[in-house]
Amino acid sequence: MEINIVEKKENPLLRRTELIADVGYEAKAPTRQVMRDEISKKLKVSPEVVVIRHIYPFFGDKKIEVVVHIYEKKEDVDKIESKVYTQRMLGKKKEAGEKKEKEEAGEE
Repeated sequence: MEINIVEKKENPLLRRTELIADVGYEAKAPTRQVMRDEISKKLKVSPEVVVIRHIYPFFGDKKIEVVVHIYEKKEDVDKIESKVYTQRMLGKKKEAGEKKEKEEAGEE
């Protein structure tokens, strides 16, 4: 997987860096978690402070444009980011756990 940073903008008010990156891949499009880990390695930050906001695939090309927010601290992520984005970053494990809880409670 190849990551090229297209645009980098500092947002001091929200204590974050906003990135637009192009991600090239070989066989299968990478998951949010894989992209998050690779971006955090490239920028040498903790994966906990990286939030992938949007993914825009290019039709017929093995390339994705990704909008990423990188915060200074984990607490900033919890305060500023919507729960939807933070739950997406946790992956399907969280969703499966919620479904189990609903089934045990008798809801559907």
